[in-house]
Amino acid sequence: ARYTPAFWHRHDFFEIIFVQNGTCTNYVLGRSIPMRTGDICIMAPDVTHSLSAFHDEDYIINILIRKSTFEQSFFGLLDSDTILSDFFKRTFYQTSEIPYLLFHSENDPVLTDLIERAYAECGQQKDIENKWLTLYYHYFLSTFSVVMNNI
Repeated sequence: ARYTPAFWHRHDFFEIIFVQNGTCTNYVLGRSIPMRTGDICIMAPDVTHSLSAFHDEDYIINILIRKSTFEQSFFGLLDSDTILSDFFKRTFYQTSEIPYLLFHSENDPVLTDLIERAYAECGQQKDIENKWLTLYYHYFLSTFSVVMNNI
């Protein structure tokens, strides 16, 4: 929510923070992480953090994925040798010193389109929505992984 003081919280699921427009600041592990349009941050479960956005033009989309959903639907992504799969492996099997992954996508049109399609799908017919959302997130994570490894 915009115009709300940042409050510390944590989740028992993965959180993908996408800055669709504007800026925000993500506070985690005593660090202030400025984010701008096109930035994507994947937060591991059980990480205490805070997010602030205070401008009219700030639009931030949060995508929440249960650990169990990730294991059921996206476990195949762990087989690859990528930055993203390494992050998820560390999250599932070890304690990670850096429990988030930040990527400056420079407004990558494919990643932006996938996130916006998934967001638009929310609230649609439930049985169809869940299948589409899973497909969009799988495609997003696969594409994100490839893009990150090419930087």
